Amino acid sequence: MMTLPQRISLVAGILSLTTIFTTYFIAASHGSVEWCFTFIQGCTSITETGIYFPEVYVLRGGLISAGVFMVVWWFCMRAWLRELRAERWSAWLRTLFMSSIFASVMMIISITLMGPNMGDREATRDLWIWHTITAVIFFMVTTINQVLTSLWLKNSMKAHEIMLSTLGFKLLINVFQVAFLIFGAISLLVDFNLHTVNIIEWWLALLVSLYFLTSYWDWKEFRLTRQE
Repeated sequence: MMTLPQRISLVAGILSLTTIFTTYFIAASHGSVEWCFTFIQGCTSITETGIYFPEVYVLRGGLISAGVFMVVWWFCMRAWLRELRAERWSAWLRTLFMSSIFASVMMIISITLMGPNMGDREATRDLWIWHTITAVIFFMVTTINQVLTSLWLKNSMKAHEIMLSTLGFKLLINVFQVAFLIFGAISLLVDFNLHTVNIIEWWLALLVSLYFLTSYWDWKEFRLTRQE
């Protein structure tokens, strides 16, 4: 039987992925965006798939709900790491979790800002600016903190000679996350291309969600309550 943390891990990862893919399918079917392989061609951003009806309801409802579960996921991860090695708990770890929760809230705000008339970019210019800022904060902070979480796990598992079956996959996800962040920074400085930004956004969304999912296998025996 699945534990509560396992369920949270599944929902945090699968709900976000299901939402963005479903929204894209509906938007493309209605002609709101182009049909393409977004991870390679970048014909549209995740946001642009959900600015018209009816797909706007799917994107907003799905990602706001996923954002709430991401906040809870970070609480679970915090409790799990403290259970693994309480003596390694430090101020920077507290900062990591507080900033991660903040980033998830930024994602919720980013999606909440998307009104029904976002297709008129001139009339909703300020909303687009704040939506973009909060979305960038979410991707940047969450990606960096997932990398730092993996490094903490790697060092802790090595010190205690404990095997974590998902650690290799976590680190592989992190490698791609860092690569896309560097690629994005270079593309912004050298030759800004909207399609490139879209590609990076889709990949980071996929990788962040997959990282949330990896905890499903870590938390088989993990409970949020302790029996003293």
